[in-house]
Amino acid sequence: MDKKNSSEHIKFVYTFFLMLAFFLGGNQVLAQCPGPVGDCDGDGISDAVDLDDNNNGILDSTECPITYIDFSSIAAGISPGDASSVFTNFLNGNSLTTSITIDAPGQLVGSDGLVSISSRNGGSLLRFEDTSPAEAGHSF
Repeated sequence: MDKKNSSEHIKFVYTFFLMLAFFLGGNQVLAQCPGPVGDCDGDGISDAVDLDDNNNGILDSTECPITYIDFSSIAAGISPGDASSVFTNFLNGNSLTTSITIDAPGQLVGSDGLVSISSRNGGSLLRFEDTSPAEAGHSF
């Protein structure tokens, strides 16, 4: 076999094995969710309540733990005119890789001046509130 034919043969074999790998298992490598929409592992249990939604034997709580940012310092709320609040920790006490700053809301919604941002659920959730209905074309 001469050099040209040898090179073409190697390209063919390489392409063949690459295509074979893709068709036999590549979709599992490339796809984040190979199962039906809302049920990644196809076990009939919705991902929202499935404790192991990719069915690899590792609980989702271990594999991808949810860590909430500690917003508890604004439990009483911040309103227009208040100083900005800076957050640097998760609820478990670990430090964030960068700080998060929340400025006090401006009076962009309603007309009564009673807008605020506060935390709920032990500091894990933020609540954006306005006591009067929002006006068309305005937002937080």
